[in-house]
Amino acid sequence: MLYLFLDNWNIANFRVQERVKLGGHFIPEEDIKRRFFRSQKNFWNIYRFLVDEWKLIYNGINFKDVAKGNQDDYILLEENKFNKFIEEVNK
Repeated sequence: MLYLFLDNWNIANFRVQERVKLGGHFIPEEDIKRRFFRSQKNFWNIYRFLVDEWKLIYNGINFKDVAKGNQDDYILLEENKFNKFIEEVNK
């Protein structure tokens, strides 16, 4: 499983607004915010335990592999981004 994440939900909201300008469909801001946090929590607390292998990827300006593993056994590849991700999960 590949899970891509951003630094914060405002970036996701901005990307949706840009897609709408290009003809994409609108998603309400409150839905983007709710889905952003729920998605991170679900990946970390549920989904990674259900797959053989997973990779956590930062999807900011550049893609960065942040961590990879199988269930609860993982290797950190980008510690600062991983810590930021876990901080958001634990809010």
